[in-house]
Amino acid sequence: MIDPKKIRSAQFLDTYYPLVDGVVTTVHNYAELMNKSAYSCVVTPRPLLEYDDSDKSYEVFRTNSLRAHIAEYSLPMPRFDFKVRRFLENRNLDILHAHSPFAVGPFSASFAKKLGVPSVAGLQGYRKDPDSQVRALL
Repeated sequence: MIDPKKIRSAQFLDTYYPLVDGVVTTVHNYAELMNKSAYSCVVTPRPLLEYDDSDKSYEVFRTNSLRAHIAEYSLPMPRFDFKVRRFLENRNLDILHAHSPFAVGPFSASFAKKLGVPSVAGLQGYRKDPDSQVRALL
């Protein structure tokens, strides 16, 4: 059960296990460390391949997604997934943390505003024009 005395955060990213990249590894390590003294959950698209998240020390919510026609990625669609909204509302979150400027970034920023909590963005590996990516989240 979620301890109400601990900080509660949700991490949002556009891809997750079974795919592995630097952002996935960062978010996994971050959620593992957060759960030692707080509460953290991860919101990410459903994988294209079967994958079991039960070995994680944190909750993983797989939101609706569309298959991308490039590589093995799928595009998360949290705006159109009412289950993710209910999931987040029931966690009494203190902060939402986006790790991507794409689909989950704007969703986490707008949903944080709806919940009346702050949102932050950590955009690892996005170098081309970080200013425009940050403005897209606002």
